[in-house]
Amino acid sequence: MRPIKFRAWNKETKTMIDLKKVTPLACDIAGLFLPLDAQELELMQFAGLHDKNGKEIYEGDVVNAKRFCDWHRGEIQWSERHGMWYIKCHWDNNPTNDYYSLRTEEIKEIEIIGNRWENPELIGD
Repeated sequence: MRPIKFRAWNKETKTMIDLKKVTPLACDIAGLFLPLDAQELELMQFAGLHDKNGKEIYEGDVVNAKRFCDWHRGEIQWSERHGMWYIKCHWDNNPTNDYYSLRTEEIKEIEIIGNRWENPELIGD
């Protein structure tokens, strides 16, 4: 079973917050306890995987992923419909309809290169 972890982007201060550093209760109880104004935060959940450098992969991370022999850039997102984490691909900073499951054998290598809040230019936002 993967650990349930969250981090948050503070929209007001434009900083990333590790919720475990804010409060040890953040993820250790049923539900999510936030001693902050949640309106200011954009929550991101840990996908349960690490990139090639050992970094934890979170929702909203922008990655380069090797699928078969080709490299793809995309954003980590959750699909309610399919119940899975996937990479929403971007070509030349333009979103496409292509997506690839993070759990597929087709993904040979993955590296975090930023995230949608600190590096919006990586996905054309």
